[in-house]
Amino acid sequence: MSDRPAASNGALKWPPQAVPTWVVVISFVVAVGSVSVLLLILFNRTTGPGEVLREYYRAVNAGDCDSSYELLADPVKSQTPKDAYCTEVAPLKGEFPPDFKIESIKLLGEEVSAETAEVVIQEPDSDASVAWDLTKEGDTWFISSLGPITSPGESIKPST
Repeated sequence: MSDRPAASNGALKWPPQAVPTWVVVISFVVAVGSVSVLLLILFNRTTGPGEVLREYYRAVNAGDCDSSYELLADPVKSQTPKDAYCTEVAPLKGEFPPDFKIESIKLLGEEVSAETAEVVIQEPDSDASVAWDLTKEGDTWFISSLGPITSPGESIKPST
């Protein structure tokens, strides 16, 4: 026998009854919410040392001492009072081009959870490379030191 219910005239009812509207609405809300949470998690996890360095360059270039200081690692902040830092950074306003080229990013530590990184960049209109050290505190990267400017092809050893 057939599992399909028969109509009053003996014909089968096809197509089957539609899904209730409330089920569709709830399913849509759950799907959109899940995708939003996934994108938020991916965005937070993919903000790596290169993007933090670009944010630092943007802040210094804009003369935003507060934002650039907040991107410094705690040991750097403890060695450099904010007032002294702002005095040193103020003349650099407009001279930190955020459109630099990242030459390399070397993550140091465990493969999955690197805790330090060396980011080597080349600023526009320059053949010199600059090495930056970044440290991961929790899930966020912070600037921990600036390495020396070198000629292309020379090894770069970050300052400590």
